[in-house]
Amino acid sequence: MYDRAKYLQSQRDVEHKHAHVIYLGDHDPSGIDMSRDVQDRLELYSDGPVTVHRVALNHDQVLRHELPPDPAKWQDSRAADYIAKYGEYSWELDALDPTTLASIVENAIKQLVDLEKWRAAEKAQQAAQDKLQDVIDNLTV
Repeated sequence: MYDRAKYLQSQRDVEHKHAHVIYLGDHDPSGIDMSRDVQDRLELYSDGPVTVHRVALNHDQVLRHELPPDPAKWQDSRAADYIAKYGEYSWELDALDPTTLASIVENAIKQLVDLEKWRAAEKAQQAAQDKLQDVIDNLTV
């Protein structure tokens, strides 16, 4: 976590942009709290703001995809609050279909990216690749 935070800090220092982290985790007492913990530690170690986006596994996804439940872990120190809010069951992230999970992550990324700038960068990259290919094609050995 320290290494990732220092990386985010170095990128923030160079790019002057706010750090966003996409988080995926189990829907259980520890997994739900991990989103907060990740944000707290990244902010502490990077000495700046970080936004953690918990994109999966969320309760609405559990219900929508009818994921199989597991008993909530009573021995977890966070169990009482979790059970009061969500009931006596928990769910594992890996129960979600990989294609569905990939779609969730892709949509989360698209919401954070300036798609106009992204497409412009793709066009510039393609133009540079085309130019290099022209140079290669015209080389004589």
